[in-house]
Amino acid sequence: GGILPVHVIGAYISGRASTAVGGIEYGAMLGNGPRITSKDGTNILNPNNISDNNNGKAIALNIAVSPTVIQGLKIGLSGHVAEVKDDGAVDIDVDNADGDNDLTTGVEAGSGDVEVDQTILGAAIAYAIANVEITGEYFSIKDKDAVEDKDYTSSAYYGLITYSHKEKWVPYLMYENMSIKEADPYFVALGTVDTTELTAGLRYNINYRSSLKGEYRSIIDEG
Repeated sequence: GGILPVHVIGAYISGRASTAVGGIEYGAMLGNGPRITSKDGTNILNPNNISDNNNGKAIALNIAVSPTVIQGLKIGLSGHVAEVKDDGAVDIDVDNADGDNDLTTGVEAGSGDVEVDQTILGAAIAYAIANVEITGEYFSIKDKDAVEDKDYTSSAYYGLITYSHKEKWVPYLMYENMSIKEADPYFVALGTVDTTELTAGLRYNINYRSSLKGEYRSIIDEG
């Protein structure tokens, strides 16, 4: 599920090093790229657990630095390259070429093709001081449509602030935004539109393995 590949089937190597600048963590991955498939009438992103449905493998790199001069700060960069195709049985809005993101018209099983060369670049930051932690991530998603020979670039980001009281009570506030390029076949197939959300919540940590959480989510803008 989701709009970004999270679970990858393949090989991953990672390491860490201490330098004069600070601690450095790094990793590299080679594995199956995701595919778009249909489940219970909804198109979703599938990690291709058994085998890849194309000849291109996904490649991902990441690096993060915790600078010595600023305690509690961590900055990271990442990249993910993959070929993404549908499995030939998804519902695609063939009338969405005008970018209206209206998924209720022109939907036919297996109509249209999703075949994109996808490049995702990400940046992340986390800063913890006393009981407060601030984190944020930004992603640029570039899809090159191999069918129509067009390029689309979308973005997504979030910011999160948490406060920990006696390591038990953790109130938090999160702001999320997705800005989707119109007519991108990848996002059209997944039914993704421009969205801005604000979430406020409270988590109670029962122990290190279990917690209870309640939250309120408001969709500020969706279109």
